[in-house]
Amino acid sequence: NVEPLALARHYETAFRRDMARLNVRPADALVRVSEHIEDIVAYIATIEARGLAYATDSGVYFDVGAFEGDHTYHKLGPQGVDGEGDDDEPQGDKRAPRDFALWKAAKGGEISWDSPWGPGRPGWHIECSAMTHAIFGPELDIHSGGVDLCFPHHCNEIAQCEAHNASDAWVKHWVHAGHLHIEGRKMSKSLKNFVSVEDLFGKIYAGADPRDAADDFRLFCLSQRYRSGATFGAARLQEAARVRRRFRRFFAACLDHCDPGAGPSLKWTAASSELRAETLRAGEAVADHLRNDFDTPAALGELLRLAADVQRRLDPGPG
Repeated sequence: NVEPLALARHYETAFRRDMARLNVRPADALVRVSEHIEDIVAYIATIEARGLAYATDSGVYFDVGAFEGDHTYHKLGPQGVDGEGDDDEPQGDKRAPRDFALWKAAKGGEISWDSPWGPGRPGWHIECSAMTHAIFGPELDIHSGGVDLCFPHHCNEIAQCEAHNASDAWVKHWVHAGHLHIEGRKMSKSLKNFVSVEDLFGKIYAGADPRDAADDFRLFCLSQRYRSGATFGAARLQEAARVRRRFRRFFAACLDHCDPGAGPSLKWTAASSELRAETLRAGEAVADHLRNDFDTPAALGELLRLAADVQRRLDPGPG
């Protein structure tokens, strides 16, 4: 018996709290569907005016067949063949099975808003297209999401945006992350094998410095190729903790080596020049790895090699 908008705010607050605990910087713009209904309705109306959507008693549907007259549908490739289908509604009064809902007519007990097609609510896919257009305009540099959103969601987003913009160019680069696994199975609420952020801080890292939990989880993520499925578990977190401790020892060694009472040294030694050259090389290598499809494991390896080299120079040992 909770109002839909109150329920949405509850989970929005929980999400933002979790992101803060993980030291994730807040977004520059926070978008809520309920605050962009006018944008969504106008977006649908434009698609309908271009002859690529049609209204029925049950709502407004995107006409995939008409769209394919001048565009290509399902642009993200064969990974979508095992998708969940184009829409969660039965055939009903759609013209074709592939057509999907842009606006759904109101049903009893559901939240709804007024529109030119009668009371209803937005379809699943149109929300993202209309809201990103309201914030960023007709083109995006990077669009990310889980691989399970590739089809139908992202394919339908592309179709909507190309239909609205009368253009074949919307997103320059797609970034699809692989599934997170636990105990050999995909982590999901339906399987009840998920680990929440609260579990991470309150159980796995109970009594520990919360910064350690956030840093270890970030290093765990960076140690995986984003396209590959990652397995979450104690052993992976322990490896991340070892990496975190290596970096912290490196920073501590650098601070210990600095004399806050000494002025800047203007004369470079041969060792200083070698260290500068190695630092520049490592910086270029990290940039190259990140340009290579966000290869964060390789970039992390470069940083660890640089840290080890600097520590050897700071503490060369006996002889």
